[in-house]
Amino acid sequence: MGQSLREELGRIMGTDLEVLAEKVHRRHLTAPLLLMLASHSPLTFVAGQLLYALEPLGLLLGWEGAHRWAALLSAPDASTRLTTLFSQPSKTSPSSFTQVE
Repeated sequence: MGQSLREELGRIMGTDLEVLAEKVHRRHLTAPLLLMLASHSPLTFVAGQLLYALEPLGLLLGWEGAHRWAALLSAPDASTRLTTLFSQPSKTSPSSFTQVE
């Protein structure tokens, strides 16, 4: 029960989601991403099921991560978990409120 959200999602997704979170925080795109997640949250289950259906095509094209993304997006609380993950400050990127001397 003491497992953090990052560790749990990292176990499911590997490093894909962590890399995406780092890129979003580094480019200061957290607010647009959270807005997109909130507005598209009813479609996360549909997107996950679509990824399951398109997984064989993805394998033919060399993308092996479709099953992990489909499992994540098909979870009932997927949009809440993703919103929580992207709302947390990044571990490695500096704060956007640091003073420049």
